[in-house]
Amino acid sequence: MQGLAHLDEEAPVGEPWDVRIDRDWRAIEYAPESFRKDRDFMLKLCKVSGYAFEFADEELQEDWKLVLQAARHSFGDALKWAPKELHRNRDLMLGCVEVSQEVMKLVSNKAYNDEEAKIKSTAGVFFCYRRGGKDGVPFPKGACNPTTGFQCESCLRFLDDPENCPLPQDRSFIKKALDKNWKVLKYADKELRAEKEIVMVAVKSGGFAIMFASEELQADREVALEAARQTWQVFQQLSRKLRADKEIADAAVRQDWHVIKLFAKELKANVDLARIAVKQSWQSFQFLPKELRGNRSLAKEAVQQDWRAYEHMAKELKEDKELAMIAVTQSGQALQLVAASLKADLDVAGVAIRQDWSALKHAALNIKTDEAIVLGAVETNGFAIKHAAEDLKCREPLVAAAMAQQWPSLDVAVNPLFHEQDGLNFEFWKSFSLQSGIKGKLKPSVAIGV
Repeated sequence: MQGLAHLDEEAPVGEPWDVRIDRDWRAIEYAPESFRKDRDFMLKLCKVSGYAFEFADEELQEDWKLVLQAARHSFGDALKWAPKELHRNRDLMLGCVEVSQEVMKLVSNKAYNDEEAKIKSTAGVFFCYRRGGKDGVPFPKGACNPTTGFQCESCLRFLDDPENCPLPQDRSFIKKALDKNWKVLKYADKELRAEKEIVMVAVKSGGFAIMFASEELQADREVALEAARQTWQVFQQLSRKLRADKEIADAAVRQDWHVIKLFAKELKANVDLARIAVKQSWQSFQFLPKELRGNRSLAKEAVQQDWRAYEHMAKELKEDKELAMIAVTQSGQALQLVAASLKADLDVAGVAIRQDWSALKHAALNIKTDEAIVLGAVETNGFAIKHAAEDLKCREPLVAAAMAQQWPSLDVAVNPLFHEQDGLNFEFWKSFSLQSGIKGKLKPSVAIGV
């Protein structure tokens, strides 16, 4: 009664029960019987929480529409408080499996004929496997089993009421249930999980349904193809033989390029599949085999998306000027990835340095000695002079441009700084220091006059 005490502590003196329940649905457990017998009241309460169904009157728990309402608001859990007889109700159970396939755990897959003999269906026909009836008299046509094809009268009568068929063995029900929730296949009878028609219904709703199919159907190409069309991730669950099937691989890779990592060896070098992947994302390029990373059209597609794909190209493609230009146009840092011959190319290096002044660091010596290119870089960032050729680091126009951008860059302009042999005369430093306002910031080795 601890729960009741808790509710009583919260409830004002004389508070009506309907108000208490409205505040906290759990109060129904302690409410007068009249509330638990009121169908409309319980129907409304089960919309708040299906778990309130546990405390409904026993007569109301036989109301399948109330059960369904409760199941929809309790992840299907409310079905466990309903009478097992209601499991025969197809409308109720179809509504429940739509909420959760786990309700099928509560359903029995056992069946008995009217002579209380256990029976099992084969292709929708029930047999008891007995040789004689309950009265001990042998059957005139032999045993009741699928081998002989003979059905005893008791088994013949079993499906006079179609609801007698256990749900896991009911083909009609399972097909309808799979349209609502493919995961129901997990709880279907073993025989149905081995029927291609049933399994195809499931995989058309969800590719992972193939995991619940029989081993034979998991190896079936048509089933696997349909599953891959629905969900690319199922590809990793397929056998190696199926992962080597181009049509199945194509269905999967069109959804997500990551599946190329799972291709069988014979498909990894397929250029058609590779092109589909690369068009989705340049990142797929790095996972292609070496021979495909040397395919110019694939490389171009990848680098047009992102210059970083350039890093994964085959060595011979890094000599290609067009591909290099595509990369450095996006980022100057791509210059570090191109072939040595292109690092010396005025067009390639020039575009790279205009994109990013620090790309000068990766340029060839002939670029670092080009005063016009270096000047353009230092006018963007004074510290670019650090990457210039040594003889340019002491030229007045370059040093002036660098210091105009960032005066501390003079620290990397010449070495040793302001030495007589640097080639920069005293008058230059004096005039520059005065106009830049950096008097007193130079090294003590330099005497600045006034």
